[in-house]
Amino acid sequence: MDDSNSLASNQQEALRDALREERRASEWAAQALPRLIAGGDQLLGQDIVARVEGMVASLADQLANALRTEDRQEFAAQIRGELAFDTELVAFLHALAMEFRATARLSRDAGLDRVAPPELRALSSGNSPTPSRLASSAIGAQARYLGDMIAMRLPLPELPAEMFDRLVSRLDVCDAAGPLRAGYEEGETRLTLLSRLATSGPAFDRPAMDCRRSGLALFLTRLADGSGLDRTSISLALGSPSFTRLALAMRASGMDIADIGCQCALLAPYASLPAALEDVEPEEAKTIIAGVDHR
Repeated sequence: MDDSNSLASNQQEALRDALREERRASEWAAQALPRLIAGGDQLLGQDIVARVEGMVASLADQLANALRTEDRQEFAAQIRGELAFDTELVAFLHALAMEFRATARLSRDAGLDRVAPPELRALSSGNSPTPSRLASSAIGAQARYLGDMIAMRLPLPELPAEMFDRLVSRLDVCDAAGPLRAGYEEGETRLTLLSRLATSGPAFDRPAMDCRRSGLALFLTRLADGSGLDRTSISLALGSPSFTRLALAMRASGMDIADIGCQCALLAPYASLPAALEDVEPEEAKTIIAGVDHR
């Protein structure tokens, strides 16, 4: 192996090491809620832990209220205890809380519109009926999401379909799940609306990969679609002191180094781009991420 190949190999291994370290740090997101509460204040911040705890409680209350019986409070307490140990759910809620924190910071520090960023405003007022309706629905869903995060709650119908069904199935034995299932429409959830917007345009459009124009919510969704990563893992990476996962996800999506640097300055102003990133092609970035995540 010549010196240039050896250097490239060493640089990619350094990226893998940084990604592994970042992943270990983010694994707090998949902890059972009691452990998150016990140690999360110092690692994550009190706002994140409180918001996750509030969302778990609100989901449990909604399930209990569907029973319409006198023992709803007891049932809610029982469900809260069970949901607190649903690590997939806790990670999902943690990601929503991290996204909210980043959205608030970008609004405060960079003047980004939390609800209706320039791209969504332009689409919603455009002449194409379908994109206009979709953008308007996404703006409404984003406004509701922000209100829910401020109130530290999450409506059951905003869960992904598999997660919603898993939670609601607890009511099957009481024959109380029917109304909740009847009122659920995955296509109207915020994340699905954003996903439809993300995939409705070109596969890669340079202006679209800029959270100043698209807003953070749509940017994260496009990043997940372009990199092949789960949106939850990308949102959780917003809390990392390094920028490795987000930078590799952007590179895997086809973004060039200059554009990644601009987004890094917004999303992680105290972080720096990994030096080896310049020599990593998009497909190599996908391979590096997959190699670490699938171990």
